Amino acid sequence: MTDEYPDRRMFLSEGSNYYQIMSFTQNRTDSSIYISSPDFSKIKWLSFSSINGEPQLIKTDSPGDGKLSIHGSGMTKIEPNLHDLVVHGSYLYNPQTNSAGVRHLFTIQLAEPKFTPVSPVFNRKSDYVIKTKIFSPMKIIFFAIPRINNLSIEFQISFDIDDLEEIPPDSGGGSLDLILHTVFWFAYRTKYMQEWPPNPHVCYYDGYLVPVLIGIGERQFRAELRSPSYKLSSAHLVIKM
Repeated sequence: MTDEYPDRRMFLSEGSNYYQIMSFTQNRTDSSIYISSPDFSKIKWLSFSSINGEPQLIKTDSPGDGKLSIHGSGMTKIEPNLHDLVVHGSYLYNPQTNSAGVRHLFTIQLAEPKFTPVSPVFNRKSDYVIKTKIFSPMKIIFFAIPRINNLSIEFQISFDIDDLEEIPPDSGGGSLDLILHTVFWFAYRTKYMQEWPPNPHVCYYDGYLVPVLIGIGERQFRAELRSPSYKLSSAHLVIKM
């Protein structure tokens, strides 16, 4: 295993400029992962509630500064508590079977990053940078994957051709290691993403189903719930959705 980092800052690059977009912290005891952001108080939160057996999108403003908590037990919540958005789902770590699972963490539509911390990028060995060729609006899907030595990850996702500006879509991915899990990210663009939205939007659910945000115009989007498949062969993981 590479160095273990319980805390990691994530940055997005714009040429020689680096803007912090979030931080990840993992608890060694129960695998819980906590996510904070310089824009936390501005986030529009999205999740789903079951209405007549069908998931319906619900939206809530941020309670202020805080963090998104994905507990080892599978419970996901915003702290300070937003009770309407507490979700019980796929575990990160099951102490009864001593097993760890792969699960979706959250999907984000970024607002334009502008925050540069007092402690600059690379001031910490644990800092991680998403490098961009073109600094432009994007959506990012995040997964938690139990750490495996020399793990390679293949991510496959399909889009309706009418939702894309170009084929293949402008996209890319990567991963950063925490203590017990690897956080895999996949960034992508669809139509109607010429402008950064004024507020970031974060969407999460039960960890089993994955919200995919698709632009529909005028800075709006729809959320599709996908059911991913996972196939692990030796140290090669394929995520398909």
